[in-house]
Amino acid sequence: MGRTSVVIVGYDGDPEARREILRGSPLKADAVQFPRKIGSTVVEMVAKHLRGEQVPKLVPIPCDIIDREKLEKEAKG
Repeated sequence: MGRTSVVIVGYDGDPEARREILRGSPLKADAVQFPRKIGSTVVEMVAKHLRGEQVPKLVPIPCDIIDREKLEKEAKG
């Protein structure tokens, strides 16, 4: 097909993916979620609803992309 390189992007940022990104494999980045933030936001919205307060129909929770540069910065502290 004429392609000489492949870039792979994953999802969920598990430890194996992080190792592969740092190793310089074709896996170059990973989209990550923040489960604790998701859980705490759900609890907060349910509590508001149960108190009779208005809750938004949509509550965006940010996610992030990790790549080699971010992982190297993280390792340096």
